[in-house]
Amino acid sequence: MEKNYEEKLIELNTKSKKKTVSAKKESYLILSKVFVETKNYNEIIDWCIKCHYSVCDMFFDKNIVSFEDAEKFSSAIITNPVFQKKGNYNVLQRLIIVCSHFLKKGTNNTATINIILKAVSYGKTDNGYYTDLVTNFKKYIIDKKLINTFIDVVNIVDKEYDKKRLLGFIAYMEKENSANFSEKKIENKNEDKMPSNNIEKPLKPSDTDTQNYVMKTENEEQILINQFKEYNEVLASQIKKLTETNSIISTLKTAIENSNTALALKENEIKRLHSELSESKEQATVFATENNGLKQELNNNKTEINNLHERLKSVFEIDNSIQNQEIETLKRNITDALRLEHNEFKSSDNVCNEDNFQANYASLHRIFKILNRFGVNFD
Repeated sequence: MEKNYEEKLIELNTKSKKKTVSAKKESYLILSKVFVETKNYNEIIDWCIKCHYSVCDMFFDKNIVSFEDAEKFSSAIITNPVFQKKGNYNVLQRLIIVCSHFLKKGTNNTATINIILKAVSYGKTDNGYYTDLVTNFKKYIIDKKLINTFIDVVNIVDKEYDKKRLLGFIAYMEKENSANFSEKKIENKNEDKMPSNNIEKPLKPSDTDTQNYVMKTENEEQILINQFKEYNEVLASQIKKLTETNSIISTLKTAIENSNTALALKENEIKRLHSELSESKEQATVFATENNGLKQELNNNKTEINNLHERLKSVFEIDNSIQNQEIETLKRNITDALRLEHNEFKSSDNVCNEDNFQANYASLHRIFKILNRFGVNFD
């Protein structure tokens, strides 16, 4: 069984205990689906015990259980650990419920006998039988008019010990429910006092057998009809949910398409920005290259300017030196040229009069002439 089935059944089981009809019905439908898909008899019997008794009742009432299915369900019941402990009301009730449906449908007499024997053995006490067994047997076998069918099945039991146990239980039930009990005779091999190794004649088909066959066929048809109706209801519910889901999916698809359109626009915008960024990077690279070239050129110019400055400084220094030398030379030359005039001037009495005027004038004229020769021009 799939995990989601188990989780759903646990949830529904909680609701079933609160007498929620829809939860019981859904639990039965899930078990029916599991039965069809997996044929996991042990799993189904486990859930029939765990779930509300009505789930077990609906399952065996509405599902078509074949001869082989009945045999495997019987084996699953007998070997289930829960059926090994006595006095459990749920266990006794489920045993009688399964037995009643097998009797009603005439599914598999051997499987029915095994379940009856298990119920009688399970419900036996020192002084009789558990009240739960008696109550449920009356409710599901006697009150549903299945006691004749039950006695027919008991009459075909071969093992003497098993038949004695069943006869004892029938006698107990007849005592407890004498007014509603069957008048059909129970065949007991021991009453004939015949040797135990005598071979019994085969049972002839009786009117009851024919009636049971007809009832079985009619019941199976009705069960199929009911089952199809319930499956149709479930299918309609699932189609409704699917339609709602498709509507949601359609809305989501539209939203996704709109998102994809918006995303495509954003992607185009991003591509454009990437392209502009690439162009800007390329321009920046060009500018950086040009800038580096200009920086290099500037550095070269600075170096050249520095060189020129140094050279000019050197030239200025040389020129200054030359000029200083020339001035010194000029000064020496002027000094030498005027020395004679200077000596004469010093040797005179430094008084200008009529006697020495002409001499002084001539001396002054020579001085200006010498200065003019050295570039000192007063014109």
